[in-house]
Amino acid sequence: MAKPNLRDDGENLNPLSGKGVLTFSSFAAIFLGTVLFNVFVYLMLKGQLISARASMDVEKTLILYGAWFLLALLGFASITNAFIKRWAHILDVRQLGGFWKSIIRLSLLSPALGLPLTLVTFFFFPGSPVSDVNDGAPPAALKASLIFSLLFGMATTVFLPESIFGLERAHFRESMTGIMEVLTPDGSNPLPSDRAIRPVFAVASPGTRYIGWLAADFFRVRALSLAIDANPEKVCDQRLGFMEMEVQDCFFYRLRKMSNQAPLVSPFFALFYETEYRKRQSENLRDNLKNVMDELKEQSATASREDETRADEVATHSAMVGFASSLLMLSNQLELVEAGPLFIERKELTKPNYLLRAFGSPELPFIELGQDAQRYSLISKLLPVFEFQFSNIELQAKKTASFLSGGGVTLMATLHDTKNRIEAIKRDPLAIGHGK
Repeated sequence: MAKPNLRDDGENLNPLSGKGVLTFSSFAAIFLGTVLFNVFVYLMLKGQLISARASMDVEKTLILYGAWFLLALLGFASITNAFIKRWAHILDVRQLGGFWKSIIRLSLLSPALGLPLTLVTFFFFPGSPVSDVNDGAPPAALKASLIFSLLFGMATTVFLPESIFGLERAHFRESMTGIMEVLTPDGSNPLPSDRAIRPVFAVASPGTRYIGWLAADFFRVRALSLAIDANPEKVCDQRLGFMEMEVQDCFFYRLRKMSNQAPLVSPFFALFYETEYRKRQSENLRDNLKNVMDELKEQSATASREDETRADEVATHSAMVGFASSLLMLSNQLELVEAGPLFIERKELTKPNYLLRAFGSPELPFIELGQDAQRYSLISKLLPVFEFQFSNIELQAKKTASFLSGGGVTLMATLHDTKNRIEAIKRDPLAIGHGK
């Protein structure tokens, strides 16, 4: 008995349903219409979001992100259902199995897989030299062509320019050189090579890439902190200073070097470990200053004029070191909430952007909201702390600047620069002017 043609039961043109089949013309029409819808939604909401974010209208921003997510989810469902029903037609079945549906959905979330999936699907047009079941091709061969197209997409990521996927600075292993060696018994770097890591990030969906980069941030920053504690002589092999004073700044110095190779996606972990490092340095500084002052007190009873001059110089130097340490801590904290080279821009996490917008990836609003939420929470909590710290330092500086000779000029210039940085954050809390 001949096998019935399951596609004769009729098409299902409902974009929200994954049951039934679609002919080529219907699939092409739904695909094109959904792409235009997704692009329109993005362009319509993006401008409104920029305005709401600039005015720090939290309620409106959340509503717009919610609308974007729901509309993106609608567009993505329409796209995926169109592909599912088209492949049901190609394979001559009433409905695809759950495994193949999952493959199609996951592939459309990834630009590296979504593009080859789209190309191979469009090969099955009326009169195409590529055979489907009714033209004599066995179902296994058609399924193999689908899998092969996805594997081909994975393979090509190794040879494509890293800039296509925003991974030209994703040198995670290289960024840990000199750090992991301190933590391993044999003094080697056990992390996978960057050449092996980057294709994984290229194939991953933007949301997975974002979470993976966040996990890498935690691992790298924590490893840096542990390495400094384990062997400070080896890790902190540079003499560092601030305001023309020698001040320990090993953690942040190495953090900058690390981010030059592989920038951070979040400041949270770095802020925590920088604060812990700075606490330890402040305790050491207080102990050193206490020892110096005790020594000066012991010598004060028999001090000559020359000794008094030296004591004044030591006191001035100690005061400058104290100001430098306090302002350095504030400067580092400000750098962790400023838009700058420490961090990867959010648009780099979603490359290639145009393809994802066309598919209506619901992960785009997720990433945008995640970046805004973490920045807003940091600014709202830390900005009052920054202003409080600055006002205390400024008050003490005004009392002592005239006794610090040339150091007073440096101190006041640093205070002026720090105040400008705080004001810049207040004017643009979400760093919209920097394209973040």
